[in-house]
Amino acid sequence: RGSGLLVYLQVPLEILIARLRGRGGRPMIAADDGTPLGDEQLRERIISLLRSREPLYRQADIVVDAGSQSPAGTVSAILRSLGTLP
Repeated sequence: RGSGLLVYLQVPLEILIARLRGRGGRPMIAADDGTPLGDEQLRERIISLLRSREPLYRQADIVVDAGSQSPAGTVSAILRSLGTLP
């Protein structure tokens, strides 16, 4: 926080699961052998990670709903929020 502005791109659980399903190269959401987790295991892992991280994410200067809009819409929301900062 001391070196810049923090933006939390908040995405609903179901969208996170859909985006991350079957993705490799993500150690925090992989099985012990590195393979992608099954749907239920992935859901449980994401819920667990969000529970532990959400309080920190909520400390961001800007929180934007990035799950229900296009990337361009997300950028627009960030830019609008920047205009309201002190």
